Amino acid sequence: MSIDWLDAISPRLDIAYLWKAMPGRHGKFSDVEKEMLKQHYPCSPRLEILKRLPDRTWHAIQRQAELMHVKREIPSNDNLYPTVCYSDLVPKLDGRYLFRDYETTLDYIREADGNTSRSDAPLYALWILSEKVEDLIGIIERHLSDAGCAPPMPPSPAVSTNFPLSEPP
Repeated sequence: MSIDWLDAISPRLDIAYLWKAMPGRHGKFSDVEKEMLKQHYPCSPRLEILKRLPDRTWHAIQRQAELMHVKREIPSNDNLYPTVCYSDLVPKLDGRYLFRDYETTLDYIREADGNTSRSDAPLYALWILSEKVEDLIGIIERHLSDAGCAPPMPPSPAVSTNFPLSEPP
């Protein structure tokens, strides 16, 4: 979610990553996805499988593998949430994690997941701020340097200000 503020309020863009308690559904697995599961599910690391199926959660992958009678031969000993898909971690699928690095991204997902529930709070916003504190200080200083008030607006052309001040209007 992004908010592009009016310049009169704050000339900046605020961005939030929305985490939802229930992951999206992506329909049935294709034949290509099923073949990939047959080849990689038994022995590949979980993150590698998620990379190959970027919009599928580990829960969905496990269910499909179970339906296909494909068993995992190695333990999944990472700290990935089963409701996370690879595109949650790397949104553009370009190798760059959503929040700086793998561990930081997982920490934010852990926070978001802990603050959502299916019934009470299905969404949680993680607000993304500038990486450099100097950028934020610059925004604040720019707004405070004008004594915290907006510049006066010019009079509206519909309102006449040409009446004599010595006589009552």
